[in-house]
Amino acid sequence: MEHMDWDRIPGPDWYLPEAARAAMEALLDWWGCFHPEPGFETYEDPSAGPVGLIEGIMRRVRDATDMLHRVADDPSGGGGHRPGVRLLLARVGEGWSETAG
Repeated sequence: MEHMDWDRIPGPDWYLPEAARAAMEALLDWWGCFHPEPGFETYEDPSAGPVGLIEGIMRRVRDATDMLHRVADDPSGGGGHRPGVRLLLARVGEGWSETAG
């Protein structure tokens, strides 16, 4: 993923390549093994009200699968980023569990 040309990934005007790379790395590290501290299991989603933190993370990643598939297919920078993105896509299908992490 360090060879990915994050500037070429389509996104909104506020898109920052450094943030995208950091988010992908964090998701790969967290997926299946992150659990919120007691008292921080939910957050307030402006459109949905209280949402479970893990549920919210999973929903946002699932909502981004089309973009993740485009990134997984992007050969820029030699394609070194592809295995990480494909791993995240596989983990999305597995759900959030200790075995997925």
